[in-house]
Amino acid sequence: MTAKDGSSHEGQAPSMGRAGRLRAVAAAALLTVIAFTLQITVGVAVGLLSVPTDVDVTSPGMTLVLVVLGQFVFFLVAYLYVRKRDIRIPLSVPDKGALGVTALGAAAAFLLAMIALTIMEGAGIAPETDYAETSIPFIIGFALISTFIVAPVEEYLFRGVIQGRLRKSMGAPAAIAVASLLFGSVHILNYAGPLAGVLAATLLIVMVGAILGALYEYTGNLWAPVIAHAAYNLAIIAASLAAL
Repeated sequence: MTAKDGSSHEGQAPSMGRAGRLRAVAAAALLTVIAFTLQITVGVAVGLLSVPTDVDVTSPGMTLVLVVLGQFVFFLVAYLYVRKRDIRIPLSVPDKGALGVTALGAAAAFLLAMIALTIMEGAGIAPETDYAETSIPFIIGFALISTFIVAPVEEYLFRGVIQGRLRKSMGAPAAIAVASLLFGSVHILNYAGPLAGVLAATLLIVMVGAILGALYEYTGNLWAPVIAHAAYNLAIIAASLAAL
């Protein structure tokens, strides 16, 4: 498949049989599990280290620190895998056409989220997030981290590395689907409340991931989903503030 900006993804056409595709899915799932487990391990380690120092790991400041540390773990796992597999991730300055498609993708993801959240609230299953703190410094810090750290790192791992690796074995549509499911799975602990609400919110993240994955395939440029992801995060934060 040739991207709209003239670049091409390496290994677009499936080149493996069923066994090869299953191995690719297993490798992607294992990579996700490793990244997620290490992220949790770092959080637990910080919690244990904070006991003798009387540091409150539930404080807004420490919450932001833990988010940054978790994203560092994601980046490190992705980077080491890229080095091992010699994966090429296309990055270039988006042209006007790519930026237009990116804006549409971000808008579609945000509209989807608003519809889903409205339905969940109407059904009485709206989940709670781990980031209920509403102080201005926390919100500003969280918005900056979501824009400049979370969006690039998660797109690097799930679209650039995992989706890119899967595409070589099963083609773009299936790669988007599997990468999106894995993307949603690592967000499940972000929510609390009714199980139905947690699962619905996680499914929403899966669908947002599919939009970001489609953007990556359409543009052939990782900057497209990164920008859309950052814009989506900021829009969700702004909408949450407006609802207070």
